[in-house]
Amino acid sequence: MQNIQSKDILVAAIDIETVFSAYAFSFHNDFEKDPMNIISNTWTSVSRPGMSIQVPTVVLLDKSKKFLAFGYDAEEQYLELAIDEEHHDYYYFCGFNMLRHEIKQLTLQTMIKDDSGKQMPALEIISLVIKNLKCHLLKFLKPQDTGLVNDDIHWVVTVPAIWTESGKQFMREAAEKAGVSSEQLSVCLKPEAATLLCQHLLSDKLKDGDVIFNACKSSEKGAKCMVLDLGDEIDEITCLQKDADGSLLQLEKPSGGPSVGFSVNEAFNQFLIKIVGGPVFRKFQTEHKFGAKELLIDFKAKTMIFTKESVERITIKFPVSLLESFEKDTEEEIRDVIKQMAYEGKVTWVGNKLRMDANIFRALFNEAKTHLIELVESLLTKSHLKDVSTILMVGSFSQSPIMQSAVKDAFP
Repeated sequence: MQNIQSKDILVAAIDIETVFSAYAFSFHNDFEKDPMNIISNTWTSVSRPGMSIQVPTVVLLDKSKKFLAFGYDAEEQYLELAIDEEHHDYYYFCGFNMLRHEIKQLTLQTMIKDDSGKQMPALEIISLVIKNLKCHLLKFLKPQDTGLVNDDIHWVVTVPAIWTESGKQFMREAAEKAGVSSEQLSVCLKPEAATLLCQHLLSDKLKDGDVIFNACKSSEKGAKCMVLDLGDEIDEITCLQKDADGSLLQLEKPSGGPSVGFSVNEAFNQFLIKIVGGPVFRKFQTEHKFGAKELLIDFKAKTMIFTKESVERITIKFPVSLLESFEKDTEEEIRDVIKQMAYEGKVTWVGNKLRMDANIFRALFNEAKTHLIELVESLLTKSHLKDVSTILMVGSFSQSPIMQSAVKDAFP
């Protein structure tokens, strides 16, 4: 990027999403030898096994609005407070809806609501997210004996293509507040970042079934590509062309809306409502927010491994609170209710686990697939987009094998 100086020893990129955030970095010397030598750090959680390159976009402040925790630590501390009914005066920011598609005019005056509706300036909260991601990287580098300090790092913050200049300025101000000066910062559109990455991918590194396919074509001058950014809660489609000087030209105003992931999650919610009933499920979502979140996290994990050829049943662990609420409010056992439904033999309940037939699970994707394919088809009928040679899939839900197959089958 043009703002990056030769003195910058390391470049770090931050991606802030509504649900999860992440960062990655590359040393200048390593990049010159191999542009794909990119390092993603990992996060761990006491409550969730394993490691992840993503961290929940969650900020916890105390009663006096003083910062307490970020990410998994914020989730776990707030859960402890909630168990003891001591959480009401705390500020718990999660599900950053102000980053969603419908808020295009993000300004320095934009307010953000916490989990209970209390408001604070969005600038202050987003700056805390950036600051914590920045500090996490600096803490990681310290034992590596690199001698690097913040001034040696150039930071890149990605933003949706739909954002106006006011939104980009918002991110610059948030970064400055987090200790990243304007000279150290580049603001990059997400689809442009994805396209630049793909230009460095060599064809011999691409395998059939990769999330990104035909990527080598996008590096040719004059080539046109379409970037499908399937995020946590929004999808964004951007069409770009590589100019003669190597720059990327936007061919079409970015389009999109509620995400594939949101649509699949909602289909799953509606499936559960058919079983336990609307009142029970809505009560569970309101009174047991952590349980509802963990349920969707487990569900999403299953969507990331399920393919169009899968025949095995899917097992999803259910929170005890939902089972107890259903049996208390209805005076029925959930396994008996399922036996009386059309799902008999295809859906079973064992202990606190729901077992779903592969075809039932696969059907949860139908609406999302249809909507995405129709949207892409409508764009490709436009005269200036008919010769698009490459489709790039990025974003968290692009990892879904079902969605990858849907796009590849529709546009071979």
